[in-house]
Amino acid sequence: MIRFLQISDLHFLCCNDSDDEYSQLRVRFEEDLRCLKEKVGAIPYLLICGDIANKGQKTEFEAAMNYINELCDILNVDGQKPNVFVVPGNHDIDRTPYKHTRDHLRSKLLSFKDGQNDYFMQEIRKFEPDTLKILYLPLQAYTKFADDYSSNDELTEELNLKKNFSELKDKNLYWKRPIGKIENYTINIIGLNSTLACDGKEREKNDTSKGEHSLFLPFMSYNVVTRNNEVNISMIHHPLNWLGNEEKVQKIFDDRFKIQFYGHIHKQSSRSDTAIKIYSGALQPPPGEDDYPPVYNYIEVDIKDSRLLVTINSRKWDGSKFVKYDDECKSYSLSLVKENLWNTEDKEDAQKVLPIESTPIPTHEIIQLFRIQTPVVKKNIIKEMLPEISDSQIASHLLELNFLSAIRATNRFTELYNKLIKK
Repeated sequence: MIRFLQISDLHFLCCNDSDDEYSQLRVRFEEDLRCLKEKVGAIPYLLICGDIANKGQKTEFEAAMNYINELCDILNVDGQKPNVFVVPGNHDIDRTPYKHTRDHLRSKLLSFKDGQNDYFMQEIRKFEPDTLKILYLPLQAYTKFADDYSSNDELTEELNLKKNFSELKDKNLYWKRPIGKIENYTINIIGLNSTLACDGKEREKNDTSKGEHSLFLPFMSYNVVTRNNEVNISMIHHPLNWLGNEEKVQKIFDDRFKIQFYGHIHKQSSRSDTAIKIYSGALQPPPGEDDYPPVYNYIEVDIKDSRLLVTINSRKWDGSKFVKYDDECKSYSLSLVKENLWNTEDKEDAQKVLPIESTPIPTHEIIQLFRIQTPVVKKNIIKEMLPEISDSQIASHLLELNFLSAIRATNRFTELYNKLIKK
């Protein structure tokens, strides 16, 4: 079993405790974690799904880091502190650098027609790295913060941490960290960046009005090659319904990431279909969001007999303490067994096989009899037996080949023979 503490949307500001409406909540959170540690022991991993800062400023990340370090000290067991992994959110970017240039680049990123945006990203990664640096510059303060937690992808590291970056064409746009093995499955955590097109005007795909837009996630950032003996856990800030090409991306996610962590929407929920999806509530939601409480999650992941087992223990703030969030404490089970499609397809093909028809003469002789007919006779027979292909605008010999293939597939040779002897 692997244990996780998972939080999202901290929105750290730099202010005195007396000005901070969440200073008391954080103290109670720490106290609740001490009780959790007493009950379950070591929790090896702390996952933070974005919006760590409020406006992507260095001082905000410093305040967040101090608090994260306090959490790790609390969860320390025999000198072992949790490994922390983070991904960026829209509040983790500084929107001031190269604003006008990025506005123009963003319009290119949001051109979903025929995958032009992915092609654009590939081209500038190969030939115009300085242009790519402009896109990533808003993440500079975040990148330095995430570096302490080994949570930067190769491309971001190269652009924001090195003065003279090398070729970028082979640099990944995601990070991948193996964290252990259960049964014969390797467990990996994958971190993804959904902020490249963020400017404060992004909305859910089906909820945009004039001047607003959905988001773009480069194919290179989630094209993670996955084997049957791997269980990938994805971390990304924005749920996929914020992407303009949601359907395409979701299909790939569900195939390659069997556990998916999201942030951003501030409201805790989870569900399971072909993958287990956890939409984390905010630990420190913005002021005025009273419809849903601050939340954190303690999660257990296990595999037994090739079934993935995920238990979510959700805790919510009731105004004075953290208590069990009954509606969101859930358990999921998902089979990891990959069906042998060769066997399945053989069975399906066997079901499609029609009984062999008893024909007056051998089928090859019926075919030959058909072929020696005049073009007009052949055309009429095709029209009578398969009118759906008779008007095809293709060469006559190809039409005849298609016709005979269809007759063979449906075992209609006796019917064809009877028509031929009447001509």
